[in-house]
Amino acid sequence: MKLFKREITTTQSKYKVLLERKNINQQCSYNLPLELEGYLKSNGALKKISPEGSEINVLYKVSDEYKVRLGANILAVIGESYGYKNAGAIFTHTEGEKGSSKKIQLKRNDFKFQGKDYEWFVKLYDNNIEGVNFVTGVDVNNKIIFFDLELSSSIFMKNYESNKSDQNEKLTGGENTIYYGTPGCGKSFYVNKTFNIEGTKVFRTVFHPEYSNADFVGQILPDLDPCDESKVIYKFKDGIFTTALKFALTYPSVKVILVIEEINRGNASSIFGEIFQLLDRDDNGDSIFGIKNSYIAKSLGLDEDSDIKIPSNLSLIGTMNTSDQNVYSLDTAFKRRWELRKIRNTFADVDGYESFGEQRKKDFAYKYNLSKMYVPGSAFTWRQFIEKINAKISEKNKGYSIQSEDKEVGVYFVSQEYLSQSKNDIDSFKIQKFGEKVLMYLWNDVVKTNPEKLFKAKAIDGSPINSLDNLLDEFERIPNGDTLNVFADDIFNTKQDGQSLIEEARVGDPING
Repeated sequence: MKLFKREITTTQSKYKVLLERKNINQQCSYNLPLELEGYLKSNGALKKISPEGSEINVLYKVSDEYKVRLGANILAVIGESYGYKNAGAIFTHTEGEKGSSKKIQLKRNDFKFQGKDYEWFVKLYDNNIEGVNFVTGVDVNNKIIFFDLELSSSIFMKNYESNKSDQNEKLTGGENTIYYGTPGCGKSFYVNKTFNIEGTKVFRTVFHPEYSNADFVGQILPDLDPCDESKVIYKFKDGIFTTALKFALTYPSVKVILVIEEINRGNASSIFGEIFQLLDRDDNGDSIFGIKNSYIAKSLGLDEDSDIKIPSNLSLIGTMNTSDQNVYSLDTAFKRRWELRKIRNTFADVDGYESFGEQRKKDFAYKYNLSKMYVPGSAFTWRQFIEKINAKISEKNKGYSIQSEDKEVGVYFVSQEYLSQSKNDIDSFKIQKFGEKVLMYLWNDVVKTNPEKLFKAKAIDGSPINSLDNLLDEFERIPNGDTLNVFADDIFNTKQDGQSLIEEARVGDPING
């Protein structure tokens, strides 16, 4: 394979424009070595697609005989989903009228409208890769054109040191923070709204019982040789942590966030492994201590014995569900290195909604509308249901109480599709959906061994409610005109003349504020 390399100097893509407020007329392109065009032509790798009769400004596609492959470093930046069996490529030839300023380029806009096989270059360009070699390999024997990024030590260090030396551009304030709370309290919603904003690069992963250090940091995996698909090669594939770290070190003026959803559903101590040492940070947000990891170092373009540290522009943000069963607990040493912030499970922050400013109204519109919708088949709003049921769940100072705040029902436990716009709505489909989601959680996860703490022991017809099936059947019958009559009398019901009647929700009820 013959290689053609050229350093990507200043792409000036969206991150630079945003962060440095540049106002420039940019071509959005990578310049390639001029000799590449002649080599591709002479080996039948290109076919002209426009315009006819011109040799000054010409677009070429890859000929039908050749295939395009993307290298591991490009895929680490844009994602493995772009590892097409055969990617597409458009080569653009431009020159002045008298043959001056000849260029052969890959232009973002030429790729943008060509379809899925060409999206890879748009994604790559928009990641604002700079200071590394863009490599084009041509294998005339196997008819392959190969693209990748060369993260050599000298190029990486030149870029990193020049960025690091300008302390005005280096972003500080990196943090390790876990947001925790009850199921449906809005942890992921809050994290997404807070951190997934313009100018911030977000990487995301989810821990689970099978998730490992190899998934998080990286691992050596077999792959087909892009130059000869009959051969298998072995190479280090970056995990999400290494991918985020690489981006953060390359662009120290960009705020980078690694979101770890459900951090306690996997064995966090095992998953982090030696990365645990990097969680101690100084006042700027840089790791105090470094680690040695030759695979990460080589992936970053550093010497194998280089110290690896988390930079101050990379934050680790976790979410944790406090009521999950059969999950791993976080040990004290691990938790000590994180800020812990509880997401309040309340509708109180939408009180006075009508007087909110325009932006705050926009931010809280969904939550406000959710709070005013009704439990299907009931006169109670979702807010009233949440506040009454959670008061019972967290009730203290009674020997028979549940006393389990972490089992509360979250304000976002259901979406609007599970609720009704009007009271006493007997839509059977909504009633069934609500019961299967909410009642199943309460029965199985909150009061499994003591269901009488929340639910009546008998149905209206006198039959026992001793299983989830019985409970759902009674709920769907809408007993005494309200689905919530399946709950114990001291939660939603009052007794009058020996009959169980639902206490109808009223406008002005104190629970509505």
